[in-house]
Amino acid sequence: MDQADESLVPVSPVQTVKNLAENFEVHTMPQKFLNMRPNFKIGKTGKASKPFGLRKNLIIGIIVIVVLGALMVLAAWLFLKTVSPKKPVSPASALPAVVPQPTAESVSEPIQPEKNLAGDQLLDFNSWLTYGAPDFNFTLKYPAEWPSAQLANHDNIIYALAFKDNDLEQFKITVFNNEQNQDLLTWVESLSILPESLESYTLSNQPSYIYRGDFEKVFNIYAAYGRNLYSLEFKASQDKALSHAYDQILATFQFTGQPAPFNPEENQPQFTPATDSDLDGLTDREEEMYGSDKLRPDSDGDSHTDGDEVANLYHPTVPGSARLYESSLAATYVNAQYNYNIIYPVAWQVKGAGDSVLFQDQQGEFVQTLIQSNDGYSDIKDWYRANLGNNIDGLSDLKVADQPAVRSPDGLRVYFLFGDNIYSLIYNIGLRTDANFITTFNMMIKSFKLMSS
Repeated sequence: MDQADESLVPVSPVQTVKNLAENFEVHTMPQKFLNMRPNFKIGKTGKASKPFGLRKNLIIGIIVIVVLGALMVLAAWLFLKTVSPKKPVSPASALPAVVPQPTAESVSEPIQPEKNLAGDQLLDFNSWLTYGAPDFNFTLKYPAEWPSAQLANHDNIIYALAFKDNDLEQFKITVFNNEQNQDLLTWVESLSILPESLESYTLSNQPSYIYRGDFEKVFNIYAAYGRNLYSLEFKASQDKALSHAYDQILATFQFTGQPAPFNPEENQPQFTPATDSDLDGLTDREEEMYGSDKLRPDSDGDSHTDGDEVANLYHPTVPGSARLYESSLAATYVNAQYNYNIIYPVAWQVKGAGDSVLFQDQQGEFVQTLIQSNDGYSDIKDWYRANLGNNIDGLSDLKVADQPAVRSPDGLRVYFLFGDNIYSLIYNIGLRTDANFITTFNMMIKSFKLMSS
């Protein structure tokens, strides 16, 4: 086969690449040049230096560090300047260039604020005056700047006196005639004040109470002496001078004279029952509360008077054996602490808890359950004689929750023993001279149950 024919013979790609590689000429740099290293020169010719990029980065880094350091120093200086105490300006630097000649007014003693002067004068106890009320068994001292003014008497108030500062009443004293022979706590509670809101206090060596009422805008001191009851009312104040003056007034207050003997169970006043139009044993107020007819003695026509039905826990307007406590007219109060329950009119408000609970009518009359510690007595009459009066002849015997009990001559108090406690059920008519809820009180006595008896 000739040469032209050979060129037409097909050649594989691999063989083609191989032929090209054999015929490809490679030219390299002479060896003397390969041994030479590049030399970048900065500055004088022939002297080697570091690469330009490295030096540039180093310079930038130094600048950044310097700037950050300066900023940190500035921030620290500003912080120390704000927290460091200011140096007092020297009197010389504070004076103007030209000082005017002092006048008599400018060199006089600095005048204190008027309030301070008033407070100092108020607390000048040597200038205080003495007020005495021998007919009402007290005396006290008071600031001369507070003239006294007698107030009008009403209800059981037998004397009222106010001490004013610029026509503003600072404190007042009210004396009440204790016609009902109430002990101090019972009287205070009749003012719709809960026992737990009272603080013990001693006024002129007599046991007393402090009551802070009306959102602590005023505070009252309640005390009893002889046949009188006392209320001292002060305006609450944040002024230290005024508070100190109040303390001094209370410190100088003294009961005077020989108090008349007091016994809450002797010489009980005679109160009159409230109006009972149909004479069925329920007063008109009770008829309204229970929904019965005040002009019909037997509202449900079952041959039992309304009063008898309520007193025995029956519904006065539903014939038959409908129970009062199963209706919407009454509710049950349970005292788990002293293990008793009692039925009361649902229209009444319940106040207090624990050893003293009040069931109060909207107009102020209330029934109270009161529990006191028994100091070792085994007979309720012995306890009564030792604590409430020697004469027990006028007491009535009854049972409450199957326990022997006694009832006071006026019928408003019942006492009995159970376990380690003395239980008292008290009907308090407040300052009234009539009683609206005698039958309701009898119903509550009958309903009283000891849960472990």
